[in-house]
Amino acid sequence: VNIYYEGTNEYEFYKAIENYRNFLSAIGDKQKYYATWEKEVKYNVYHNHFRHALKNTEHLKEVLQADNAEDYYYMVDYLMGFFYGMRENNELSKEFLKKAAEKVNPDKNNEALIQIYQTLANICIFKNLEESLEGYMWAEKAIKASKDLIELSSSLSLKAMIAFGHYDRDTFEKCYYEIEKIRKEHPDD
Repeated sequence: VNIYYEGTNEYEFYKAIENYRNFLSAIGDKQKYYATWEKEVKYNVYHNHFRHALKNTEHLKEVLQADNAEDYYYMVDYLMGFFYGMRENNELSKEFLKKAAEKVNPDKNNEALIQIYQTLANICIFKNLEESLEGYMWAEKAIKASKDLIELSSSLSLKAMIAFGHYDRDTFEKCYYEIEKIRKEHPDD
C-alpha cells in the first residue's frame, strides 16, 4: 500500500488498500483495518478528492459504531480536523481536533493523542499572539504526553517553531538546548 500511497497511480493505490483491508478484516486486525480508512481519507485529501474523503470518513464512523469500537471514535473527528485543516479552515479544524483529543484514551492511543496535540500546535505557528500562546499550550501537552525521544523531539521542535515565529528567543533557545541534549545523549535514536 505504501508504495502506491506516494505514487501517482490512483487505481493501484485503491486496489492495494482494498486488498489489504480485506486481508486485515479476514484476520481480525481491527486496529490496522481502521488505520487503512485513515490512510485512504488522507490520500483522498492530498489528491483533492474531497467528496470521496468525506464519504470514507462517514463510512469509517459507521464501521466504528457497528463494531462498538469506542477507543477509535476519535478517528472521525481527527480526520474531519485534518480535512478542514488541509482546506485551510483552521477554526473548524481546531474544533474537530479538540473533540478528537477529548475522545482519545491516552492509555490505549497515546501516539494518536500526541499527533492531535502536535497538529493543534502546528495550526498556531506564525499566527497572532493569542493563537501562538494557544500553540504553546498544545505543544506543552504533546511534550508531557511524549513517551519516547522521537515524540519528545518533534514536540519540542513544534514549540521552538512557535517561539521562533514570535521572536521568543528564550523559549526557542530552551527548546533548541533540549533537542540538542537529546541528540547528543542518544546519537543512535
